[in-house]
Amino acid sequence: GPVWSAATGHAAPAAQPAQPAPAAYQHTASYQAAETKYNQIRALQVQAFEASECIRKKDCPSDESDMLRPLEQALVLKRALESAASAGDRDAAYFRAKVAAEESARFSEEGDIYTGFQDPAYKRSAGLAYERAVRERDVARNMLVAGAIDLHPWSCMLYAELNLAAQPGLNNREAAFNAYYCAASRFADLGLKDLSLKAYAGMLKTGH
Repeated sequence: GPVWSAATGHAAPAAQPAQPAPAAYQHTASYQAAETKYNQIRALQVQAFEASECIRKKDCPSDESDMLRPLEQALVLKRALESAASAGDRDAAYFRAKVAAEESARFSEEGDIYTGFQDPAYKRSAGLAYERAVRERDVARNMLVAGAIDLHPWSCMLYAELNLAAQPGLNNREAAFNAYYCAASRFADLGLKDLSLKAYAGMLKTGH
């Protein structure tokens, strides 16, 4: 409270105690465990890609098993995330969805490349790549629904991005706006200002 000052006869404001700095946000153990599996999946996918590139060269010391082995290991990790997600682990669901979303983007890019060729075989390859892109995007969106309903901010953010980036006629700007709003408010609650501002910018992009 105020302190009386004999020199002035007025109540001098008491020195305010220093406010402790807000504690930096710490991810939960489940988030960290799921993120570890996600990073392992990414590393295995890189190994498989490098092996597939090598196999195309005549002097490559690798064979097909060097490409398939990491893909099989990645599949085990994907299923582990799916199992945890089905048991209610929203972090596992988010990271499994993140893997699927990234694979969807890669298949879309692959389809774009094949589309540039006139050869019918390339056109068929483009069609298959786009089909896989849609399939992986649907996996991602389905994995995120429960988390978005529970206001899991990372799930809300990715769900919004997937809705906004969908092919013309398939995107849902209202769903994207609502999910971005979920992410913006929940990130703000957690003190993650940069992510909250990014989600708010996403809200503006939806045009709502």
